[in-house]
Amino acid sequence: MSGHLFLIDDDEDYLKVFATFLDAMGFSFEKAHSLQEARKILKSNSVFDLVLCDLNMPDGLGIDLIPDIKQKFPTIPLMMVTAQEDTKYIVEAIKRGASDYIVKPCQFEIMIEKINEHLKFKKQQIASTNLMDDIANPRLIGNSLAIKNLIREIGKVSQSNSPVILYGESGTGKSMLAEMIHENSQRLQQKLVTVNCAAIPKELLESEFFGHVKGAFTGAIKDKIGKFEFADKGSIFLDEIGDLALDLQAKLLRVLQGNEFERVGGLNTIKVDTRVIAATNRDLELLIKERKFREDLYYRLNVLPIYIPPLRHRKDDIPDLVNHYLAYYARKAGREFDILPAIIMQMLMDYSWPGNIRELQNVIERAVVIGRATHFKITDFLIKNLHTSESIKPVSTYSNAGLDQTKQSSSINLGQIEKNALLSALESSGGNVSKAAAQLKISRDTVYRRLKKYGIGLKR
Repeated sequence: MSGHLFLIDDDEDYLKVFATFLDAMGFSFEKAHSLQEARKILKSNSVFDLVLCDLNMPDGLGIDLIPDIKQKFPTIPLMMVTAQEDTKYIVEAIKRGASDYIVKPCQFEIMIEKINEHLKFKKQQIASTNLMDDIANPRLIGNSLAIKNLIREIGKVSQSNSPVILYGESGTGKSMLAEMIHENSQRLQQKLVTVNCAAIPKELLESEFFGHVKGAFTGAIKDKIGKFEFADKGSIFLDEIGDLALDLQAKLLRVLQGNEFERVGGLNTIKVDTRVIAATNRDLELLIKERKFREDLYYRLNVLPIYIPPLRHRKDDIPDLVNHYLAYYARKAGREFDILPAIIMQMLMDYSWPGNIRELQNVIERAVVIGRATHFKITDFLIKNLHTSESIKPVSTYSNAGLDQTKQSSSINLGQIEKNALLSALESSGGNVSKAAAQLKISRDTVYRRLKKYGIGLKR
């Protein structure tokens, strides 16, 4: 891959050798030996595909040039080059918009590899606007704007080799999205290896990540390869990355930077080509403030962040999700059901779903299992409140429709109870307003007012 590069470095001898190497590889370039010279070139008509900028320049710090570069070329890759791994400046550079950094001395072959990787990703980003339809996946159910944006983001990041981090509450489908990213990447034919950082004991995680040699510790009776080595040429999914111990975070950072590590108890350095996909339901920036997560690791992982919306923020997708899982579990159970009544669907849409899609899936599966007839009843849908040990009682269990039983559930308010009571009365009366009014001990006019208040339509 070729491109026009902008090299900013005060070491003329280094630039001369590197330029010769770049020329042999088919790259064109322009050079600057100071920030002043670089700013002059930036004001010219030159157009670049990538910028390499040294951190320490004779007239200031290279990071001070980042705003000028980003103003002129907001989308091109910017790589910082430094003679020492100074975490403070590296983090600041990434904060200001740098795409990557390289620590000198570094073999020119490795630098070319990184340059090509960024240029390739940039090219794929331009083409990714057409990927939305190509990666449409039946596992991503719904037509809301949130889902369409999520599909678009997956299309962008799938073609890259840079780290991806998925942010989302429990039950939003982070593992599924990691699979989709891998399946739509150029590593599709290779392995996707999953590690749950919260499920493995701290003392075993390093061995799980990097492997160990025989005799490294008690019980190490033979050599073992780790997950990173096993995932070589493929992808590794690090779930619950926010729970990773600090000492292991430093070792993970080294793998992300140099693609190399040693097995526990071993001396040989192992090189791997593994794409990292991480996920968390925690606030990593808060963990950084609490000194529970490394800031440099955060910025190395946060190259391509994807934020997964909770189900309560995409309620328009709930009918599609409900119907999908009803069909799936009914087919699995060898049963057939009538179309879900509108009043039940409305009840499911009104719930906040703290457990997200996983909770909805469990509720639907239970309804299919306990449903005794071909048509569903409200009582088939027991919605679990994840914040307490109680459940939201099926609405038909409230005495006299339950208008005075507000203490039975801590997760729905009086208005919700009133609405559920009305739905239950209408269901048990077959939609007869007079019978529902009598059951609720209110007038027909009051029933009609509440129907209008809650937007409930009557079956004709």
